[in-house]
Amino acid sequence: MRKVLLVVQVAAAAFCQRESRETCEYTWCGAAIGCCVGRCLTPVERWGQLVVNGTRLQSSRTGETVQLVGMSFFWTNPHWHGGEFFNDGVVAELASWPGLSLIRAPVGVERPYGYLYDPDENLGRLRALMDACIARGLYCVIDWHSYEADLYVAESVNFFDIVAREYGSHPHVIFEIFYE
Repeated sequence: MRKVLLVVQVAAAAFCQRESRETCEYTWCGAAIGCCVGRCLTPVERWGQLVVNGTRLQSSRTGETVQLVGMSFFWTNPHWHGGEFFNDGVVAELASWPGLSLIRAPVGVERPYGYLYDPDENLGRLRALMDACIARGLYCVIDWHSYEADLYVAESVNFFDIVAREYGSHPHVIFEIFYE
């Protein structure tokens, strides 16, 4: 039994040392079977503001090439399914998933109840998601989600003016100005 515990301790110590160099601020706790204690860095704490260098997305903090992993929420349109997910509780759960670094917030533009018809409700959902992503250290793509964005240039300029004033100073924000 003692040999098994020793092997687990050594493996855990190696894991902690590897993690401390790459993603986490871990220290060895010295428990009987080994463990890591400490707080992992959030993606934004680790990489900071992201920059495009040629075809690569890079960390302005470390210079390393970054690959973001995440998921997209459903459109912000009120009265469509999915509105109950635009909250801190859901983002907190997603932030706990290993490797998740990004949330996409598609702001529905047209269609029933899109931004053009109900800007306050759509911005409210976006703000709830953005605030939660900032609090959890996740990157968030703000997506002007329109299949015909070229028809709404003035409206998109106004929208991005609003959200850039509110969130543009945060390294968490990535602007998607034209859906796909």
